[in-house]
Amino acid sequence: MGNAKMTYKSLTRSLVGSVFIGALTSLPTSAAEITFNWTGQFIVQDYLSGGVWFNSTTGLPQTPVSGTFTFDPANPNLSNMAVDVVPFSFIASGSDTTLTLLSMEEVGYNNLFARFNVNWCDLGGLLGSSDCSGAGSYDMDMGIFWDVTGLREAIDTTPGGLQVGDILRGDVVIRGGVPIQGITSATPATDGIVFNSQTGEFLNQGPAPMASTTIDATLESRLGFSGFQVLGDDGVGGMRVIGEPGGSLGASINLDIGSGLSMTVTNVVPVPPAVWLFGSGLIGLFGVARRKKA
Repeated sequence: MGNAKMTYKSLTRSLVGSVFIGALTSLPTSAAEITFNWTGQFIVQDYLSGGVWFNSTTGLPQTPVSGTFTFDPANPNLSNMAVDVVPFSFIASGSDTTLTLLSMEEVGYNNLFARFNVNWCDLGGLLGSSDCSGAGSYDMDMGIFWDVTGLREAIDTTPGGLQVGDILRGDVVIRGGVPIQGITSATPATDGIVFNSQTGEFLNQGPAPMASTTIDATLESRLGFSGFQVLGDDGVGGMRVIGEPGGSLGASINLDIGSGLSMTVTNVVPVPPAVWLFGSGLIGLFGVARRKKA
């Protein structure tokens, strides 16, 4: 009977130790921080006419943009992401457009509101400035409401967690060139907008892990986060900017990340070493206890 008890206890301890060690060996799939390089589309829809502003440099309705962002997947609130946008040209040849993140807040589980400062600097072009000062430089307040369902699903459900080299494109996660995970990415609000009435050409955005919505608010509420209770769907893609050139030109800004392009994982910071030291110590204690019992 004594031997039976000893066998049972030994078996139990062995199973507990195995489960614990198994749990520790799965930790490398966790990460303290994940960094993306992303590409996307910058589109200005006119909320007065419903049309699209063309890029004065390229003559196209869509402006390719890129940047990076970093977030901690251990914190479920995506408002902790740090988003950077590479400056790009939009107004005229030689102009520089910069978007600087001011603040971000998650509104509901799959909606993210980001507030940016927008600076359109026109060097001797449309606005007639040669030094990015005075009439040639416009500092504007811009808000973006993103539907981040696709990004959220990629973070939460990708097998083994997101890894370096993984690509989020449209509504799929790609690893090693092979689609491994479908994600329910939203369709950007500007998808399907006719930008050439003569030819019937329309914007074909496709799904995006971070898609601009038609959620908007009053000018007052967009200055901060206090006015969320008055948010509503105005049916126009993006959100109107404050302080536009000329006063009120009807600019409604869209920034779709991963729309037809990609979000690529460039770095995954592993779990801090302290976690492994703690785990190794516990494994050692299990071993000492088993030897003493024997």
